Amino acid sequence: MTEQAAVQTQGQTSVQIMEPTINLPMLSDPEEAKLTIQENLDGLGDMKFDKINMPSGGGISFTIVDEDGKKIPLTELTGVLLHKKPFKAWYIKSYDEKDEDDIGIPDCFSEDNIHGSGCKEAGIPEGQLCKTCPKNQWGSDRRGGKGKDCAEKIRIHILMEGNAFPKFIDLPPTSTGNFKDYVKRLANKLNPFYGVVTTTGLESDKSDKGIEYSKTTFAKAANLSKEEKVAIKQYIGTIESIMERISPESIASDEADVIDYVGNSEGAASSGEQLY
Repeated sequence: MTEQAAVQTQGQTSVQIMEPTINLPMLSDPEEAKLTIQENLDGLGDMKFDKINMPSGGGISFTIVDEDGKKIPLTELTGVLLHKKPFKAWYIKSYDEKDEDDIGIPDCFSEDNIHGSGCKEAGIPEGQLCKTCPKNQWGSDRRGGKGKDCAEKIRIHILMEGNAFPKFIDLPPTSTGNFKDYVKRLANKLNPFYGVVTTTGLESDKSDKGIEYSKTTFAKAANLSKEEKVAIKQYIGTIESIMERISPESIASDEADVIDYVGNSEGAASSGEQLY
């Protein structure tokens, strides 16, 4: 049985794990982790966590920035999934049409997958129903494919080993199928996605038109103990409102968005209807 101790933090009992399955401050020292989070977020308003961009051209390594500001390539990310949120993003220009001044903010996006923010220039009204939007229909792909012109993505937050704050990845349509399959496998064994250690990797794939692109892979590395699941759930509660928010600025295009339309045509339909 996992050795543990109780720590009182602001009236709530936190579980301190003496021998955690994975090295996370919020497991080994939850009191310090919570205090650090509270101090760092206090008064900062729209706080957001760091983004890990998807690579382009079939790359098989992520790039993260360490505490010294140095870019570090990683072939795998090991940590605990804290949050998942599907959303939609649509751009007037395709990725290869953008210029240097375009920072990749979508022209229309939907945070709830029900209503779009709208785009006057394209004739999309504010509050447009996604299910009836022409850009969200199968076969609307501007390149002539069978998929949708509007990209259906999933944002996931990962608490990586040794970190007190999560990082997030916006999974493009070419990767959402793998993610859905993974959480279905976990659910089949009654494992909550936050109750296991997950290894996130990359594999290279190629479209029918010969375009190379990167796809995320997901595998369970270990099960968390019952006590660790409780501690993770408590931690999620302290930052869930931040993870839940998706602003158009935070969606700024990844390099991998060059193949989003390929993904919508070839990958997104393979896993059927959305699960969430």
